[in-house]
Amino acid sequence: MNEKRDTTYNMQEKASIADRLPELDEDERKWSEASRQKSWAFKNMSLGIGHVWHMDDNGLIMQVASEDTMRLLTVVEHEYCFKMVSYIKATLDCLGLNLDLSQAIIRPYVERADETVSDDTRMESEAMTVEVV
Repeated sequence: MNEKRDTTYNMQEKASIADRLPELDEDERKWSEASRQKSWAFKNMSLGIGHVWHMDDNGLIMQVASEDTMRLLTVVEHEYCFKMVSYIKATLDCLGLNLDLSQAIIRPYVERADETVSDDTRMESEAMTVEVV
């Protein structure tokens, strides 16, 4: 059992990031090509070559590599994070921009204890929300 697990891990480690990106369905692709996502891309590209930003909620670190290329520096080893890379790639593709995956480092996923929310905490949080009408 361990040999199979080790083999699977090694195969995933050797697979390129591009090969591991999930395909977006039609609705996901439309979302990635919406004006808000395009605006996000242009805003970050306008910050200039070398600009680096962390997208902690998405498990990514990005960089403006050139006038027409964003570079993925780090991606967390989690399917959600790889999905976010697919969204970014689709947004950039529709703008005629590039996403450089060649230098990216895959960081291990580590679940934090403070990320889990108990039912009691969730109920307290919901009770304190304000509905805007």
